[in-house]
Amino acid sequence: MKRVFVFILGIVLMGFIACQNRPDANAEDNIRKVIAEDTVWFNSNTQVDSTSDSSMHIMAEDSFTVIWWRGPETHPDTNIDISVVGDSAFVKWSRKNVGVLHIRAYNKNTQQWSSWDKDLSETVYMNAIFKRDGDLSKHDGWVLKKISCAVATSDIINTVKIDSLKIVSKNGGESKVVIEPLNTFYDVDDLPAFSPSEHVDVEVYTNGVNGNVFLHTFILLWPFYLRFEIEQQREGFYSKECVMQAIPFPRFAIFDLLHHNTLYTAEYGYDFHGIFFPYSIK
Repeated sequence: MKRVFVFILGIVLMGFIACQNRPDANAEDNIRKVIAEDTVWFNSNTQVDSTSDSSMHIMAEDSFTVIWWRGPETHPDTNIDISVVGDSAFVKWSRKNVGVLHIRAYNKNTQQWSSWDKDLSETVYMNAIFKRDGDLSKHDGWVLKKISCAVATSDIINTVKIDSLKIVSKNGGESKVVIEPLNTFYDVDDLPAFSPSEHVDVEVYTNGVNGNVFLHTFILLWPFYLRFEIEQQREGFYSKECVMQAIPFPRFAIFDLLHHNTLYTAEYGYDFHGIFFPYSIK
């Protein structure tokens, strides 16, 4: 009787293991469903941090004062390239964002306001790693494990570029450096973490083309979306001391580089490059 019990138990265990290791013929469809249900990482755009009244940005240089913000965006194209190897998958994700950059410019010499509305077209890119080690009853066990930083660039004019980022904790924590954003991966359950209201020095290095750099952040209190300009210290180098949000919430911080002429001239088009840095507050 004991031998029969052991034999039956062995059969059950073998069946369970076979079930766990069975190939997923619908792996790509299941991964696409996980992506479609995600509301944080696979919704990368510049609209969400720019469209509330509180995030209109006022700047004054030369003979102009400008107020600018991005309007609502549509997403005509989303591309998802999935490479499945066993119970792992590498995903290349990209999406086009289309909208309008609104600029209101005051000429101090003529004392007149002008409206410069410019077509906005950009594409956001991000890489991700999925594993099939979750609950098999949901998407056959496929779960998001790692994400890269996201990179965005304007589609028509793209002369500006952020070369690297450095976030230095003033509390003695480890510095965060991003040089190759699409090859820099983070575990979604263990993102780069900061303490509530922690002070950090943000450093942004660019390709030197004349531009303005901004940091977009999100907080769980009004006005929700905030934008700060990061001051230029010398050609191609921008830095600013910033305070992290107080309430824990996983999010992208958007480092936003716009060509100076995009913001301060009527004729020059939308010239943008951005890096989306995932982080959490603990």
